Amino acid sequence: MGLALALPAVQTGCVEDITVPDEAPPTLLAIGQPQTVELRFLRLDVKNYEQVLTQTDLQNEEKFPRSILEDVWVLDYPMTDSVEQVLQQLSELPPSEADKLPVAAQNMRRLLNMTADNVNLEGTKLEKMIGLAGSVGIPPAKVLAALMGVQVSERSIPFALGAEVLLDLVLGSHPNAKFRLGPVTKEHPDGQYPIAARSLPITMWDVVSTSRTSANASALPATTLASSARSKASRSAAPWRCTSGPI
Repeated sequence: MGLALALPAVQTGCVEDITVPDEAPPTLLAIGQPQTVELRFLRLDVKNYEQVLTQTDLQNEEKFPRSILEDVWVLDYPMTDSVEQVLQQLSELPPSEADKLPVAAQNMRRLLNMTADNVNLEGTKLEKMIGLAGSVGIPPAKVLAALMGVQVSERSIPFALGAEVLLDLVLGSHPNAKFRLGPVTKEHPDGQYPIAARSLPITMWDVVSTSRTSANASALPATTLASSARSKASRSAAPWRCTSGPI
């Protein structure tokens, strides 16, 4: 019994205390002081890797919800050419179709087709001044054409000029035509990003969506321009590809 009681005491006295040394605080290296650094990497050889996402894939709302696609900005689409095309189509509408348009669209059409020969100056400041030309034997249309720098039968407002005025003073005055939402960064703490002048921000949803119906060419630019830009971007979009490279 005495030997059994003494044995644990002997074993306990033979075990050394374990101490964990404190980590030495890191010290800054002096300039020119050599240092050995061990680099590790995992090699992954990939050849002819290609992943393709088609419009059909991106339209799968279970995998790509609309809320996500709408947050992916693709580009600022220049609108000048699209607006010019809309204005030209509006001016070339047959009278039978033009008569069915809203009053504002009919007024725009008359303005686009205005020449020095068919302009109506009644009630304007130019009415009396142009009237003086007739009293001295000069055709009023010829005087008005000279003032505008065009020929008598030439269109007074070129489509390019009309497009610039609409984009700068009408559509461009809307807040959504000046800024778009984006990720919050140090440079953009409010998440607001400027939109390129005379452009429409296009998101991934605009590119992949085929459910949008094309607006009638006779509609006012506020709806027609957005539909035209989105339709053009959607038709010209190629499948999104990830080719061989870093993974």
